[in-house]
Amino acid sequence: MLKKTGCILLMSTMLLGHVTPLSSVVASEVESSVYSENNESDKNDDIQFLMLHKEVIIPFLTNLTEEDLSTEANYDIKEELVNFFAELDEENLEDSAEMSDKTDDMLAILTDVSQNSPDKTEMLAETIGELEKAETEKAEAEKAETEKVEAEKAETEKVEAEKAETEKVEAEKAETEKAEAEKAEAEKAEAKKAETEKVEAEKAEAEKVEAEKAETEKVEAEKAKAEKVEAEKAETRKVEAKKSLIKSAKEFKSPSAEIQKKIDNLTPEQMEMYVGENGTGTHDHHEEEAINQRQATTYQDVNSYIAQKGFVNPKMIIDSRFGSTPILNYAEGSPQGVVIHETANPNSTIENEVTYMFNNYQNAFVHAYASGDKIIETAPTDSASYGAGPVANAYMMHIELVRAHSFDEFARSVNNDAFWVATQLDLYGLTPSLGDANGGEGTIITHDGVSKYYGGTDHSDPTQYFASWGYDINQFFELIQKKYKDIKEDKKEYATIVSTTKIGKKYKVVDDGYYFYTKPYHTKGAEKLSQIKKYYPQGSDVFVENELVTSEGVKVYELGNGKFIDARALQDSKDVTISEKELNTTLYINSKEAWIYPRPYTKDMNRVGTTKFMYQQNVVVTKEVTNGYGTWLEFTYEDQGVLKKGWLKKSEFSEFINHKTMNNKMFVKRETSVLYSKPYVKGAKNLGKTTGMKDTVVTVTEQAETPSGVWYHVLGTVNGVKKDGWLRKTELADFIKHNKVNKKMFITKNTAVLYSRAYIPGAKNLGRTTAMKNKVVTVTEEALTGYGDWYRVAYTQAGNKKVGWLRKSELVESINNKKITKQMTINKNTAVLYNRAYTPGAKNLGRTTGLKGTKVTVTEVSETGYGTWYKTSYKQNNKLKAGWLKATDLD
Repeated sequence: MLKKTGCILLMSTMLLGHVTPLSSVVASEVESSVYSENNESDKNDDIQFLMLHKEVIIPFLTNLTEEDLSTEANYDIKEELVNFFAELDEENLEDSAEMSDKTDDMLAILTDVSQNSPDKTEMLAETIGELEKAETEKAEAEKAETEKVEAEKAETEKVEAEKAETEKVEAEKAETEKAEAEKAEAEKAEAKKAETEKVEAEKAEAEKVEAEKAETEKVEAEKAKAEKVEAEKAETRKVEAKKSLIKSAKEFKSPSAEIQKKIDNLTPEQMEMYVGENGTGTHDHHEEEAINQRQATTYQDVNSYIAQKGFVNPKMIIDSRFGSTPILNYAEGSPQGVVIHETANPNSTIENEVTYMFNNYQNAFVHAYASGDKIIETAPTDSASYGAGPVANAYMMHIELVRAHSFDEFARSVNNDAFWVATQLDLYGLTPSLGDANGGEGTIITHDGVSKYYGGTDHSDPTQYFASWGYDINQFFELIQKKYKDIKEDKKEYATIVSTTKIGKKYKVVDDGYYFYTKPYHTKGAEKLSQIKKYYPQGSDVFVENELVTSEGVKVYELGNGKFIDARALQDSKDVTISEKELNTTLYINSKEAWIYPRPYTKDMNRVGTTKFMYQQNVVVTKEVTNGYGTWLEFTYEDQGVLKKGWLKKSEFSEFINHKTMNNKMFVKRETSVLYSKPYVKGAKNLGKTTGMKDTVVTVTEQAETPSGVWYHVLGTVNGVKKDGWLRKTELADFIKHNKVNKKMFITKNTAVLYSRAYIPGAKNLGRTTAMKNKVVTVTEEALTGYGDWYRVAYTQAGNKKVGWLRKSELVESINNKKITKQMTINKNTAVLYNRAYTPGAKNLGRTTGLKGTKVTVTEVSETGYGTWYKTSYKQNNKLKAGWLKATDLD
């Protein structure tokens, strides 16, 4: 680049277009740029400048007139300069003295012209400026090309060098002594690559940041996008946590072979069913250390205190939100036991704990909570829950014990807890056994025991909390055993006395191996005493007061000493009929191997048939006789097309068949059905009609079949009054509403379960709505079962079409509803205004006729399965209209 001296400086000044008169600028520049003898470089620069631009300078000088110059001398100099520059070439430049003179002349001419015809000098300056600019751009392009060539050359050399290095590395593979050097080179290359990638990433990030700064109008959209990303990250963290938990649970090795088998039987997909959204599958309390002061306190025996106080069993309250938790099938079809928990929160009440659970049930929930004054049931026990990790959840029920603040309250709370546990074990036909004391195998286990033997969790409750009250799980287990025994005793069916006959005479002892009893055998209060032989050996005479027959057909004698003995121990005349009565009823034969006799059985009587092919047939019974061998019934049966009469022991008959337990929820179909005290047979008590029960949900607990049909035992409530009785199966229905619909809705969660039909027991689990939250589905049917309202939906999940039923509460018609303030413009005259964001049933409020181009303010936004909608208002025909327009109808 030439320095700005002499002519160059003058031309630059002209190009810059100073406001100062050019003549004065030129004068000052000339004065300041006089060449000194020692400043040869400045002269050379001006010479180079003039040489480079002679193609412009020559026309400039040629076109100058006498008016452009102030003296004739300058005009002559101008002519000389034209000739000089026309002949100027590289060889002439060697005459530096002449060039110096010509440069001074040129400067003088430029100065003179700038004063007389400044427009010409300025035009010259502009022309030279454009040439210099073009020259500069050309030089820069050549420089860039040169740099590119150099870079390509360097890259080629680099590639060649790398190729040579690679060849060298290949050649040196056999040279083990250079392995470390090669490793270092590889690490260096990786580090360089990583650094390069980092630089590129940082560069890309910087460019992104700059672009985002420039696009201020997109800030809100980007913010929403960032929030969505964070939500997706949170969802990803949950998914990863769940995967980690399931992996850990699957890899857990139980000390118990039986429990290990349970773990092995669960696939990872099955385990995922028993884990909530946060990926723990357990309640999120953290065990709190027991209070030191209380640990130092000595308490009396808790179980003895409960027995001494005679605490009654608790109130069992079903929470109003019961049934809103997920429906999960157990791995083995029904629960195998109960996990004992405690809440680890000394500052909470049972109501607070229950509310907390329902607010967070998507992460964890249990079946019940126990406190000192009540039990609150929160989820059906025929459905699994999220209580103690994926393995235990697949097999066990769960109950939480709320912390107490006094010894009496603690005793009452464990008394209530034990009763609930015993009740559930009895309900599902399970016998109490303590897993904590048996390597984890048992129907009762603490959360602490689950951590040790089942895995998938690390909690240790309620061990420390029990210890803080001087209590342990072994004592709690003893309390459960007592409650369980009491329940069984209360349900136990004892025989009753059906007849008493006065004897008042002596009988002979024919078998002294029988025992005395305090009451007739198998009646309530009957206790076994000593053998007869202790007081009356074989052949002795004893005084018999009465002969009694129980409902089980057992005949006993009441002796003079007030004791009771089996009638077979004594002998009178067994052929004598004790009692006889006429009957006319229909019963079922319940034995496949009973012998049929021609009359009530007596010793050595011949048989006339067997019930082998008569099992569960109903027959007409016409007579009942009781003798020394029990109670016998006369019935009519068919043998090879011939009607016959025969006798069977009463115990070989039953009033109904196919008797089994159930746990279903169904609807009562009408108001006029009759409730009976048992499955209908003659003698069944009419308990009244189902008035007020139509379309109400009842719980079905049993099924039985009589000659009059199939019957269900139902439990229900009408206006606060409990209803308990038997209804004919045809009086009940699984559904009371089943309608066709056609609308689009959104799924509200990723954990909803899709069923093969509106849920009733037996509905097939088709999988979860993983990654379907806020996705649109098509709804085609609606049905109401005893388990809630259900929608039939269709959607595509991971490329697969899914059709099934979801709970109504797991779907919504709109999402992303929020208040906004935004100016928009109606873009058509045919848009339809609705009274709400459109879904089927929305009211048409009219079209936007004549309003295209009208500006409106939108105040709300909502997204439905039919698009995005804005709430707005406007005047049309002098009337104010308010409603919702589709986003595509606005700009």
